[in-house]
Amino acid sequence: MSCSAPTSSSKDRPQPMKRITPFLAVATAVALLTGGCSAPPPIPTPSPTASATAAPETEPVIAPLTGLEYVDDLPAHPVFMAKIDNHPDARPQYGLNQTDIVFEELVEGGMTRYVAIWHSTVPEQIGPVRSIRPMDPDIASPFKGIIAYSGGQTPFVNMMRSTQVVNFIHGINEGDAYMSRTKEKAGPHDVVVRARQAVIDRSDLEAPGVAFLYAAPGAMPTAVQFGQSVSTITLQFSKDTIPSWEWDAESGLYKRKQDNGEWDV
Repeated sequence: MSCSAPTSSSKDRPQPMKRITPFLAVATAVALLTGGCSAPPPIPTPSPTASATAAPETEPVIAPLTGLEYVDDLPAHPVFMAKIDNHPDARPQYGLNQTDIVFEELVEGGMTRYVAIWHSTVPEQIGPVRSIRPMDPDIASPFKGIIAYSGGQTPFVNMMRSTQVVNFIHGINEGDAYMSRTKEKAGPHDVVVRARQAVIDRSDLEAPGVAFLYAAPGAMPTAVQFGQSVSTITLQFSKDTIPSWEWDAESGLYKRKQDNGEWDV
């Protein structure tokens, strides 16, 4: 639709000009526009959109006893420790390859036994368990949690029971409820423990803290930076006990051989 200006009639007489105030002039112009034609539609103002916020990076979960990245939420249960038999008749042991840490110690007869510690993964069954020795309270006490063993000399047992570690002793206290004798091995190398059920039932105990100083995720460990690369490590405990560790490139691990040359599984 077009807009036309009003025309003067021939009958109109000239009138003296009057001063039109700016306000009236503006009002008249507005009236003409609104009365004669429609204003263009307003241009819509786009609504502001929220900018995408980058999701915060998730800190890796590090297992406290190994320094390795943990794929799930960190277990809240305590550690489970046991004095593990290493007599030839006790092999292969139960759950030994699932440990976070293993201490090997020389005992009588030139043989060795283990203080094995589980946390990242606690097997259903571990063993065979044997008696403790005088060095065991100092090894186990920093980790707290639970330790299972088959007994020992009274002074050594008293030393262990005086620590903050919960003692599961075969045939003596409440820990015996988790122990049994397997038919797969001959005594005295036959006492096994239901470790996973034990840590479930003792969820009142604290999870372990960080045990060692680890390299940051993705960083090169100092052992790799400054250590010497070797393919085999041999350790002699006695003339009859000489275990070794051989590098396995496929798995990226050192695998342990017993003194008789058999793989430790």
